[in-house]
Amino acid sequence: MSMFDLIKMLAEAKVKFVLVGGLDTVAAVLDILVRPVIPFADLRRDAMMIEVGAISVPVASIEHLIAMKTGTGRSKDMIDIEELKKIQAQK
Repeated sequence: MSMFDLIKMLAEAKVKFVLVGGLDTVAAVLDILVRPVIPFADLRRDAMMIEVGAISVPVASIEHLIAMKTGTGRSKDMIDIEELKKIQAQK
């Protein structure tokens, strides 16, 4: 099953979700369910809606992505935070 198939199934079943991370990984979505750093209601409230075909997908805000990556100790997350802050500064 592809990530797009999973998103379509969630949307059709009217499951409330927020995409965190890339469309190529299911682990990012499961991570939110296992150990939430940000309350789900806040993730939903501040999510950006992105159209993927005929489906509207809620995607975590840049601010929430930065918060979730802060303090993990992973060098990859530090690089991601730098890039997210650059994107944030352009807005």
